[in-house]
Amino acid sequence: MTVVTTADTSQLYALAARHGLKLHGPLTVNELGLDYRIVIATVDDGRRWVLRIPRRAEVSAKVEPEARVLAMLKNRLPFA
Repeated sequence: MTVVTTADTSQLYALAARHGLKLHGPLTVNELGLDYRIVIATVDDGRRWVLRIPRRAEVSAKVEPEARVLAMLKNRLPFA
């Protein structure tokens, strides 16, 4: 994992803001995945988030089924 450059950071902060997250502090990025770019970040209230950013448009189609599964699990698992 690496800390991203200033240009990348600006883009990632803007993307998160469009989804209602106000990030602060350094971002850690994992570029190893084929489908997603993984960003570990902290928001204003101190909570840490793991952001999955699709690398290709067709990967986005997987998000909805995953969201439904997480919705079913959220009362059973502390991380869902």
